[in-house]
Amino acid sequence: MLDQRTCEGPSMAFQNTLARIQSKFIASLPERLARILHLFDSISQGDDILGSLHGIEQELHKIAGVAGSVGHSRLGEHASELELRIAAYRAGDNSDVVIIADKIIAMTQFLSEIIDEHQRT
Repeated sequence: MLDQRTCEGPSMAFQNTLARIQSKFIASLPERLARILHLFDSISQGDDILGSLHGIEQELHKIAGVAGSVGHSRLGEHASELELRIAAYRAGDNSDVVIIADKIIAMTQFLSEIIDEHQRT
């Protein structure tokens, strides 16, 4: 017969680990947002557009990889979609760069909202 404490222990440990991951993820968002904004500014100035897009793509990949696991599935979906769109553009797809720019701006606004929401709680 299993002791109920034994059954609850791993679950509680998992919840604590997940809470730490979520906390670290949320804490990383302001820095990720700042990097995306800096790279986007470089694009706006015409500096190394493909390199800057690659940097944004990498940040989005990191966000997409964790967001869904810590309760931010919508953020993860948007980040993944934009990451793929940027990757296709960098690979020579004739995507409209204005649409990509608009989606990057929308992503920065979405990140800002999430950051603000967590700072209020």
